[in-house]
Amino acid sequence: AKLSTAEDAAWKEREAAVLALGAIAEGCYSGLYPHLPE
Repeated sequence: AKLSTAEDAAWKEREAAVLALGAIAEGCYSGLYPHLPE
């Protein structure tokens, strides 16, 4: 079945959000890592 334009756009937005959150989490982890207790 062909996705409608709206569904296709929503999927792209979800994918972009997941990738952005992953990048942010990775950056925060790298920034906090030296300060974490052993």
